[in-house]
Amino acid sequence: MSASNPPLNRGTTTTTTTHPLSLWDQVAPRNYMSIVLCFSSAQTHPSAQLSVSNHLRTALSRLASRRREFAGTLHLGGPGSTNPHHVLLSTSPAHHIPLHVVDLYDESDTRYEGLREEGFPARVFVDRRLVVSGELRPGGKRVPVVQIRFVFVRGGFFLLVYLHHAFGDGSCMDALLKELGDETRLGADLVVEDEQEETEEVDRTFDIDLPTGEGGGNGFDQLLKQCPEYGLLPEPTGPTQPILPPIEGIECHDLEEKIFIIDKNRLDAVRQQLSNSTPCQGPQPTVSRYMTLAALTWAHTTRARLSTSCLSPSLLAHHQPTLFNSHDWLSPTKNLFPTNHSLRHYFGNSISWAVTRFPSTASLISSCLPSSPPSSSSSLNPLANLATGISNFNTTISAPHIQTRTRLFSAIPDIRRLGLALDARLPHYFSFNTWLHLGSRATFLFPSYGEGDDRQKKPDAIRRVQGNCGLPSALILPDVGTGEGEIWLLITLEREAMGVLEGDGGWMGICREVIGSASVLGETVGGDDDAAIFI
Repeated sequence: MSASNPPLNRGTTTTTTTHPLSLWDQVAPRNYMSIVLCFSSAQTHPSAQLSVSNHLRTALSRLASRRREFAGTLHLGGPGSTNPHHVLLSTSPAHHIPLHVVDLYDESDTRYEGLREEGFPARVFVDRRLVVSGELRPGGKRVPVVQIRFVFVRGGFFLLVYLHHAFGDGSCMDALLKELGDETRLGADLVVEDEQEETEEVDRTFDIDLPTGEGGGNGFDQLLKQCPEYGLLPEPTGPTQPILPPIEGIECHDLEEKIFIIDKNRLDAVRQQLSNSTPCQGPQPTVSRYMTLAALTWAHTTRARLSTSCLSPSLLAHHQPTLFNSHDWLSPTKNLFPTNHSLRHYFGNSISWAVTRFPSTASLISSCLPSSPPSSSSSLNPLANLATGISNFNTTISAPHIQTRTRLFSAIPDIRRLGLALDARLPHYFSFNTWLHLGSRATFLFPSYGEGDDRQKKPDAIRRVQGNCGLPSALILPDVGTGEGEIWLLITLEREAMGVLEGDGGWMGICREVIGSASVLGETVGGDDDAAIFI
């Protein structure tokens, strides 16, 4: 492994500025949000690799100079600070964004084209050698906000991007990719499409003044009861990690990930049928494509998991079927706090959790699609109830909802003890998330691409990077033009349950293809990492 770019502005004053981060940053997982962008390249000999890495190094230097926060470092407050368990951001003109070129694979045996033909299986990027620790320890060393790594293979390369979750969420990662891509194209005399975006420089803020509102029960215990998606971890290993109490007979170690390519037309046909069912009367479906897919995924994965679970029915009966899906309350379409000026240029975390609880596993499983087309819209009433239920729970995320949780984050004595009441080891607990638009605006230029405008390129794929498979969940992968009319859905399940899901005629009826977990890079190495929750 070779480190790259030296600090900027060696001859200038290296004043360091410390910035407080918002309470919503404080409660975010304290690890790196890790992704890989896959690029093909006709030239991968050593001189071409050096040219590519030098080109990116220059782009990163420009980005660090213009957006110092991306070159910043994170550390815990420590003694004397307002809260020793809170994370602080430090910026300086001397900081740089770390870039490393990593030798992991034998290029003579590793073919990029073979990976592309396989659809870039998720398992390829479940490898502890690709994971960067973002652990923040009291008195420990400072951690970079952003880190970049290159991995070259024959016929292409992987650009690994690590953004610390305590600094930002998926929308921040999307902004980072967009700006990094722009920097790689700067000065290349290329025609860049007018994206009609605001280009003026703004003074971004990393903390917010969010009124906590009024309401009963301002003590921590009372606030925790008002926020049922949260609970207390037995040790300060959080925040926002799942609470996993000891349960006799529960195991969740033999997991695998596969990508299901969903056919949008088939999914929309289900939505149209839902519009004719009793819960969704009207000329247009009252649930979105996203909610329909979330409902179908939860129902069918639960049925597959229950059919292979060895847990007793009495144990499961004590736990109500629960779905977590992340919800960006600061999205422009939400506009929950239109007059709050501190949010106007805020750059940081703004993810809450919409939690759907269903009466019973029987009612959840009855929402599954039949193997053959339904005979009438009334047979889809259970699915319509489930989809509208998920949609309704998402609408509960309002200004008072956010204010109550802000009060909770402020009141907890040690924010590292705050965990999620999401035990996805249970077969009827699940989480659903989307990265659909992550990276969709980013276009890159690297010198190995060719001549003129042909050098501008979007990645062939964007995948999640992990040290091992996380808990059972589903994630809509970024759309970088992978296929017309398709949604690429990454599902993590127990291996036996995955086999049942692939044999489910109702579920496979909305799928075009399944991309398996076999890797052309050879056996991947699982390992411990702290990436159980990505938001």
